[in-house]
Amino acid sequence: MKPPERPAYSVKIKALRTAKGWTQDSLAMKLYVSKSMVVRWESGTAEPTATNLINMAKIFDVSIDYIIKE
Repeated sequence: MKPPERPAYSVKIKALRTAKGWTQDSLAMKLYVSKSMVVRWESGTAEPTATNLINMAKIFDVSIDYIIKE
């Protein structure tokens, strides 16, 4: 049995973060959240709030749609 697929946002957040060469800690600091929150977003066990999506779109210079859509 295949494990469930991760949501699109979790894959995109990790890809955007690693493309910048940032650690989970450094992304957390830029967004004023805990490292564990970034871990949960990247694993798909938590969804970012609208505010966090807006801030991520700004720091990664992408649209919110890019982060959340397949």
